[in-house]
Amino acid sequence: MYSGKHSVDIFTHEAVEYIQQQKDKNQPFFLSVAYMSPHDPRSMPDEYMQLYDQSQIQLPPNFMEKHPFDNGELEIRDEILAAIPRRPDEIKKHIREYYAMISHVDKRVGNIIQTLKDNGLYENTIIIFAGDNGLAVGQHGLMGKQNVYEHSVGVPLMIKAAAQHTGKKTADLCYLIDVFPTLCDMLQLPVPQSVDGISLLSSLDGKEPVRDYLYYSYMDNQRGISDGTWKLIEYHVNGKRTTQLFNLKNDSWERNDLSEQKKYEKTIQRLREKMAEEQKRTNDTSVFWNNFSY
Repeated sequence: MYSGKHSVDIFTHEAVEYIQQQKDKNQPFFLSVAYMSPHDPRSMPDEYMQLYDQSQIQLPPNFMEKHPFDNGELEIRDEILAAIPRRPDEIKKHIREYYAMISHVDKRVGNIIQTLKDNGLYENTIIIFAGDNGLAVGQHGLMGKQNVYEHSVGVPLMIKAAAQHTGKKTADLCYLIDVFPTLCDMLQLPVPQSVDGISLLSSLDGKEPVRDYLYYSYMDNQRGISDGTWKLIEYHVNGKRTTQLFNLKNDSWERNDLSEQKKYEKTIQRLREKMAEEQKRTNDTSVFWNNFSY
């Protein structure tokens, strides 16, 4: 039935059919569409590739030919998808493919939303759109997601409540694990005690942010903490420790490492202490923490 079809189009077709079946049932329904795109191997209908002229693609401001030090993940599969040192033309090719895949998904999400509208279901439907990870694609000299820079840990999260007609943006901190308790609150359902997330309802209502910090971890070699302005990244690779400190308000591309400047010693100390608190709270028993001082 689906021979030769792209998975994005298959998933969308099934989602549209399911929505159409709900029109006359007059009862709640739940639909999750977990697209596998954008992801390598990068494939998409040619019409989306034609949207982007590679000669017009701009390299990101934090493009580097090589990562400045060993982060513990420089020889994994994702990092050998492009030559090292990174070549601008090759990176632009990867970015073009990435943009094309995103445009394909964007078009199909639009098809799903239009189906909700065409069947009179849009107004009374909660819609959540989110990604699970970003991708470096040449940023910081990296290609993959195996790092805790913003380009890899930051993801889109959009929430439309039922009967909502206006939107707003917020810089409040959250995790994707906060989506489930948020849905429970929106539907006036109890949040199971086993859930670790925090409802974002107060943030969505323009009240108090629900989180002061975000804690990042990757394997046994990378940890990070951010309060939305300051971000600390610590590396432990083959017995060597490396520190990075970024001011995200002034340097959202994480290009200017401030960790060596003496005037930021107290900021680093504060963030290290908070990171250690998160390590204990999350029961992070990784060898990363062996002989870690703060």
